[in-house]
Amino acid sequence: MNLSEDLFYRSMGLVNLFPGLIVGEILSDKEFCYECHISTDVEYSFGGNDSKFSREKLYTAVRTALNSNEKETQLADRDLKIWKLVIRFEDCAVELFHGDAILRLDLFWPLITSRESRVQRFKDMASARMLNSNEIEKYENLLNHDSISDELAWEVVTDLENTPAFIEEKLNYEFKNNYPSMSTMVPQSLKYYERLIGKYHDSRDIVSYAQQEFRSHLESFEVMALERITILSSHRAISSQIVDLITDDESFQQFASSAIETRAPIALIAILEMGLEKFIESSEKILREVFQTICSADFTVNLGHLNSLIIFVDGELARSKLFRSAPPFYRRLASYTQASLILRAAVESEVDLIDIDAWAREQRGIFFYSQNLIDMRLEPRWLPDYQTPEQLGYELFGRIHHRVQAGEGHPFSKYLEDELTNASAIKFSSFFSGPLEGNLLVGGLGSSLPSSVEEKLKISASAESLLYLAQTSLYWRIDQKYIDSAVAILKEEKYQIHDIENKDSIMSVIKGLSNLASSYRSEEMAEAVFILTRVYRGHIDVNARPDFMLLIGLIAAAAYENLEEWADYIARWFTDLAYLSMEKNTIVLFTTYLEHLCVLEPYLNSTCGKALAIFRSLADD
Repeated sequence: MNLSEDLFYRSMGLVNLFPGLIVGEILSDKEFCYECHISTDVEYSFGGNDSKFSREKLYTAVRTALNSNEKETQLADRDLKIWKLVIRFEDCAVELFHGDAILRLDLFWPLITSRESRVQRFKDMASARMLNSNEIEKYENLLNHDSISDELAWEVVTDLENTPAFIEEKLNYEFKNNYPSMSTMVPQSLKYYERLIGKYHDSRDIVSYAQQEFRSHLESFEVMALERITILSSHRAISSQIVDLITDDESFQQFASSAIETRAPIALIAILEMGLEKFIESSEKILREVFQTICSADFTVNLGHLNSLIIFVDGELARSKLFRSAPPFYRRLASYTQASLILRAAVESEVDLIDIDAWAREQRGIFFYSQNLIDMRLEPRWLPDYQTPEQLGYELFGRIHHRVQAGEGHPFSKYLEDELTNASAIKFSSFFSGPLEGNLLVGGLGSSLPSSVEEKLKISASAESLLYLAQTSLYWRIDQKYIDSAVAILKEEKYQIHDIENKDSIMSVIKGLSNLASSYRSEEMAEAVFILTRVYRGHIDVNARPDFMLLIGLIAAAAYENLEEWADYIARWFTDLAYLSMEKNTIVLFTTYLEHLCVLEPYLNSTCGKALAIFRSLADD
């Protein structure tokens, strides 16, 4: 055995000790494979056909056909079935024939022998797929050589498909022909989402991300491409960056017309925000049309579909852990944008999404809910319970209200304010923290308490006083002294709450205090919530409201930002629940959620093992 063979066998012996996913990552390192004399091959299948082809043999056959006078050859698949391979000379497309089966593949144009033709084909496709200038330059240089490797040819083609423009084309095609596949609706490539929303580096929150990473992302696009990315505007900080790059009235009005046509909720809100900020004098007429579209029944229907798609996309991204190393707001920005992309494709394809709501929750609802409860440790001011069509609408109308208030008294701003008031479109919940604002400190109404509100914050152990404190904290940034005072009074009163009217009253107080604990990182309040649920256990029917007991524990746990302390609180919470008298359905629900929590955040396995074992034992009885 020579040194090369010895190195190969030693390397593969070590590699095969790892799980499959890690082996795949190791073998994707081309330099490692080259140094260890390891060659890899991939099998491909196309369309709905079950046949699989070796990449090496497939590319060899294509090269053979290209160099033959007849432009054809034969190829065996994995099952040794012989296929006739024919090259269409005009565009280097490949057709495979076996019996009645025909496969048409437009994947091999990088093998065109003419460098000029090859590079021009790439430029045309790169422009259509909206690649940025750096990516175009990189591939132009690589393709401008006489010899193109199989790996490079495949990389170029698949990378061009790994773009928002291509996925939107594919969504339109699949909606018209049946229904999109999971891989089309939620691509499993981080690079795809970086092309969609920008690449995350180190921004702490959505505002700094919009000003830094997202701004850089925008500047790599042509202005007209901005028409297709208004759906990115899930936060007003994003739309503020987009509007800076729209320099003329005509372009803005074209974008507005496109948003009206597709009736995409987030794009419509973004257009109205941008118009109020920069184009109110020149574009009032079309802005009125935008607002009328927002007030239409179609908008409300699409809002419901969008909400369901957000739950589906975010649940699938949580399940795949694709954004494991990124902050929650970045993943949610990706989820909201991808959901908007799916909705726009469905509207353009005239597809009825009436069944999407129940389907989305059934498919990925538990992953969405579990992951966003886990996310509260890092971004505690947004709850997954807020992801409803109603709250999504309140938030979007709240953004209009915010932009109107920031205006300079233009008659159209006054018109919008009157319309919003007359329609009762602005609720207190319009000022809740949004899905991308979970780690922003100031509530929607600011950090300065009105004197009328501050006068009512006379902390006592009454249900009314504690609930008022909790509700006030949702809208204003309150002083820590009020929270400390509430904790001290609860301790002094031995956690007895006065003036409790009924069971709903105590549940409202405890849930409010759990929100207070998480939003303000009050570990003392979190412990008070834990004790209160023990003291008032008789007032809470765990079998009637198992979701309540699950929710308040995981919300209160977010008071602890430290992973170990957070996981310990959750372990204590579930262990406490395990000793309650529960019906079978309640046991199964708690078991299912705890299992999902442990899958999505593996660290919980180290603290929740006892509780999970108890629940599984009870579920099996």
